[in-house]
Amino acid sequence: MLAARKRARDLRIAEVATKIEADIRRRKLKPGDAYLTTAQCATLLEVSTGLANAAMQLLSLRGLLHRSQRSGSRVGHGDTTRNAAVKEISLVFDTAELGERSGTGEEILGIQEIFPSATVNVVRLSATDGQATAQKLLQKAGTRAARVGFILWSVSLEIQRLWSQSGLPFILRGSPYPSLTGLSHIGRDSFGSGHRLATHAALPPCRSLLILMRATWRPGDNPFIDGALLAATEAGLPSGSIRIRGVRGDDLAIQAEVTHFLDTSPKGSSIIALMGQAGLCAHAAMARHPHGKATRLILADCNFEHPLLLQYAHLRYSLPHREVGRQAGALLAKVMAGTLPPEGEQCLLATTLNEAS
Repeated sequence: MLAARKRARDLRIAEVATKIEADIRRRKLKPGDAYLTTAQCATLLEVSTGLANAAMQLLSLRGLLHRSQRSGSRVGHGDTTRNAAVKEISLVFDTAELGERSGTGEEILGIQEIFPSATVNVVRLSATDGQATAQKLLQKAGTRAARVGFILWSVSLEIQRLWSQSGLPFILRGSPYPSLTGLSHIGRDSFGSGHRLATHAALPPCRSLLILMRATWRPGDNPFIDGALLAATEAGLPSGSIRIRGVRGDDLAIQAEVTHFLDTSPKGSSIIALMGQAGLCAHAAMARHPHGKATRLILADCNFEHPLLLQYAHLRYSLPHREVGRQAGALLAKVMAGTLPPEGEQCLLATTLNEAS
């Protein structure tokens, strides 16, 4: 529940910032005029003070608010310096991926630092009408005089293809599908992450390894498995002792898969969960199984936080989320300036393994 609230807060920062900006216009406030305190703003918009503060930080980066401990918040002129021609940045998410995201708010703040004059929006694509929503968004952007950029966050092949055919500037937060070329993207070093996790998972007394993947693999999942299999081989685990399972987002099905693994594996085995939710399901199954306490669980999702999972080793980006956002914004700025080669640019984010707390 706590992780779900944090992810919801992360994704609503841009939306709350838009509401604050609208309130400033409604009050007809001018640069230099005093604005509400964080607490007053939270009460007005019926949000938490943490969310209100983060949204006000976003507006501060745009130069629309100036904040200080002495004078509080005052209306600003807006930042008209770097990338001033860019008026809007849209972060496009697949709703199936939203449940795994944390740290998104910090990344949005980092993106805003690169595009201080732009409004940053969050667009959600649902499984039922995602393509229709995407096509409307592209059509609207294509008819506007203002420059608009996009960051696609773990979206499907169909959505990646729509944007690649649109001619509009965008980058991927993740990896492109093999059939698409020349797409600039920023994402974690999947091979290195898989190798790092499996090296830790295969430490003695491990004699069997379960890797829980998505039911539908994404482009970065193949190099992740390549890295994990290489590390397991280097550690001396026989191929027959390594199981790779693609699991759907059904909690009971995942728990059953983990229980079957524990029933049929030696005591002291290891589990790697690619997705945060799968890690929670593995934790629940381990808590009920006689071998559960002797099983090593490792979480691969860099963007998933939950109090129950802090007791297990887990991957984190080597850089703070805000710096990741800055790098994503800088890459998009290059795309929009037309300074990249036809093959695009790839930015791999290093990861580190946090030991169990």
